[in-house]
Amino acid sequence: MKKVFFGFLVVALVMSFSIAYADTLQYTNVRPTAIGLSSDGAAYNLQNLLPGFDVYNDQQAAGYWNLGGINPATLPVVSFEITANSATLQMGIFSDVNGDTDATGRTLVDIFKGAATAATKAVLSFDTNTGMLNISSVGGNPLNSVNEGTFAGINVNGFGFYIQPNGQDVPTWYSLDQLNGGLAQMVAFRDTNANRWTICFEDIAITDANGRPQGDYDYNDFIFQIESITPVPEPASMLLLGLGLFGIGLVSRKKS
Repeated sequence: MKKVFFGFLVVALVMSFSIAYADTLQYTNVRPTAIGLSSDGAAYNLQNLLPGFDVYNDQQAAGYWNLGGINPATLPVVSFEITANSATLQMGIFSDVNGDTDATGRTLVDIFKGAATAATKAVLSFDTNTGMLNISSVGGNPLNSVNEGTFAGINVNGFGFYIQPNGQDVPTWYSLDQLNGGLAQMVAFRDTNANRWTICFEDIAITDANGRPQGDYDYNDFIFQIESITPVPEPASMLLLGLGLFGIGLVSRKKS
């Protein structure tokens, strides 16, 4: 009887593993990735812009985050932006309700518009009763630099960030590599003492005839800091852990 039970458990784990990895969203990235030198000069190399970090060894794998608490809120602040597209580059938050790489069911909400400059601030707060996200501007920001309002479709338990040209959806680069066709368009760093993340985007992906990236990948095109967010683990890992605990529970009851 025990042999039948363990055979069933193995089959269940294998089937669940294959389902979990079928075109699903990977909530973590493979890091570290190489950081290129900036064509704007040594002063704009990422290591010089982020002196508190080792910009290669301190890269975090996170690409998807969540918030906690009864009335969760967070404060994103533009830290640095240097790109020929700075006047038209916007940054926002997204959620994917289907948990896969298909754009169906994905909600994108802009936070900072093209008018945003360094030190532009916004406050993001969630109404956990209605599931609505509120974005408000902090005094002193440039006019029309923050997309103020109340928005549906962003999940407090799972969201990432993106950049794209102002008012356009092509190209859109996400904090999850899998949504960029595997390209690493973002690197993230964490100050654990303040639970503050520094998130750095690359706005251009140039590939050669073989599909290899040829951009400078200096990751200084849109840098912002955001406080009070926690990385979400990859869902497949959570599923397999849960199944393992479920199996242990069944074995314990069988022995008793």
